[in-house]
Amino acid sequence: MVLGHEPIPSVLPATVVASHLAVCAAELAVSAGADVPLGSADEFAEVVQNLLAAQRSVAAALAGLAGRVDAGQATGALAATPAIELEVISEVLQAAANAVGYSADAIAESGPAIESMCESTARNTRL
Repeated sequence: MVLGHEPIPSVLPATVVASHLAVCAAELAVSAGADVPLGSADEFAEVVQNLLAAQRSVAAALAGLAGRVDAGQATGALAATPAIELEVISEVLQAAANAVGYSADAIAESGPAIESMCESTARNTRL
């Protein structure tokens, strides 16, 4: 279960994209926790693969935001903000990026088990 990460240039403002992500994640959380069947084992695997790709993208986004804070501090664009606050923001964003990346690594490790589940589950079985 390996997905390549190919960034797609966005034409939407980051605030719109982040809001959309939040709504989609909330909807998925409801769907995954509901008593309604999620789909077949193959569909389950597809959901996990998409979550893995999303985790990798979120990790990259958080690291990018940390880089923006660092760049803003270096160029003086954030000169009105105390340096210690900028350092805290950058460190927290980078730590979050690392944590999300580790989470993605953990999801990726489940790939062989998910493949086995898909192979051993009847096609019409709903999860």
